Amino acid sequence: IVVASSSEARMPKAVSPPTTGPQHTGWSRLEHLYRISKILAGLTKVDQTVEQMLAVMTNNLPLRSAALIHGTEGQIETVLWSADGVSERKKVAAKRHAMASYEYFAGFTPTLAVGPAVVDETTPEPELRMENQDFVTIPLVVGRQAIFGALQLEGPTAFNESDLIFLNAIANQLAVAL
Repeated sequence: IVVASSSEARMPKAVSPPTTGPQHTGWSRLEHLYRISKILAGLTKVDQTVEQMLAVMTNNLPLRSAALIHGTEGQIETVLWSADGVSERKKVAAKRHAMASYEYFAGFTPTLAVGPAVVDETTPEPELRMENQDFVTIPLVVGRQAIFGALQLEGPTAFNESDLIFLNAIANQLAVAL
């Protein structure tokens, strides 16, 4: 795998939804899904479009980090967005986990190897170990085509079934747009 570029950005602030209509979670998520589909329909630059999409998502689903990995012409691009206060160590761990998940989904031989750790008081915690396991990685695929990317999202708490349905719908729309 050749990593073409890797970038990082801050998690965008939530974009306020209109105040008209019912405000229960189901309606709100449907409205946000519609707004995201409009954003993805105008896709020109992947990084900017996904950032706009994340701004809408964070209205009803807080995120600590988001990583997008997508392949184009034999190369892989990675972008990581993180909320304020996320340490560099956690950013590295999130990005590495996203890449390992992508490699797993795509059937590549993993490039990340973690040897046995020798731990004492002076040895830092291994970089791949994440203190917070409240994330999901969704492969990007259209129809029965090969996986060409992954979207990893990390929240402050575990995602529930409703969250996963919402995130899967967004990832499916993103896959079609890409």
